[in-house]
Amino acid sequence: MGNSLRLCTLGAAARDMGVNGPTLVTQINRLASELGGPALERAERGRPMKLTPLGKRVVRAATGWLSAP
Repeated sequence: MGNSLRLCTLGAAARDMGVNGPTLVTQINRLASELGGPALERAERGRPMKLTPLGKRVVRAATGWLSAP
């Protein structure tokens, strides 16, 4: 997810990851349910999607976990 955040919309992120939009939205909604809140603030007209404070914590934790020896 981290690399796809540079993209402006969920549709662009889905294409970048090789999945369709509804599949990505389903997974994002499932993640939000499991985390107890949204990880992304979705794009609106003229405003790209961005991480919420919760999303930033999740990305930091995952990045640390993935880079651990």
